Amino acid sequence: MALLLLGPLAAQISGSIGGLTFARNKGGDYCRNRTVPVDPQTILQLNARAAFGALSARWGSVLTAAQRSSWDAYAAAVPLVNPLGESISVSGQNMYIRGNMIHLLGSLSPVDNAPFTNTLGPAVADFEFTATGSTSLLEITSFSSPADPADNVLIQQSGPQNTSVNFYKGPWRIVAVKTVATILATYPAPYPILGGQLTFLRMSVLTPDGRLGQDRIESKQALP
Repeated sequence: MALLLLGPLAAQISGSIGGLTFARNKGGDYCRNRTVPVDPQTILQLNARAAFGALSARWGSVLTAAQRSSWDAYAAAVPLVNPLGESISVSGQNMYIRGNMIHLLGSLSPVDNAPFTNTLGPAVADFEFTATGSTSLLEITSFSSPADPADNVLIQQSGPQNTSVNFYKGPWRIVAVKTVATILATYPAPYPILGGQLTFLRMSVLTPDGRLGQDRIESKQALP
């Protein structure tokens, strides 16, 4: 389903209609043939689906009516931003799963009580990293955010990309879930790293009370 943002002279479009997919990158709007991705049933995909299913079931069978109502109230008070930059409201269940997916994939306990603070998690202001092909290692060398040292950071990596790519949407693989205090470290890369090609990293902060912040994406040309 495509999203339309009407203007006085033209429409901005994002999504798929029929056999065409519309999107936007740093170069502007573009259109390509729609492709249906293959489903290789990787361990990461299976883990993500299992986590989603477990949280969906937990929402209905473990959370109390009062807890669900609190998540509904939090979701209504904290809009998200869609691909067109518009503020949208999601359901309490979606907001509950949004943050807790990271908890489960990072081997952390789920947070069943909705946050008392009606904001998203802290934003990632900036970060720097190196990617080395010969060792297939990622090193986070700097990280800047108003987050608390105890907050968790989700780190995700792209597969190798050509240096002409200036916008990457996915798929992503989880590198690690680390606290802000321990994030400056070296990590094995879940995707292969090819020297000379780009590696994209995406980071977002998750607070202990389940508030997930907007992500930030940076790229580096990998070392040999």
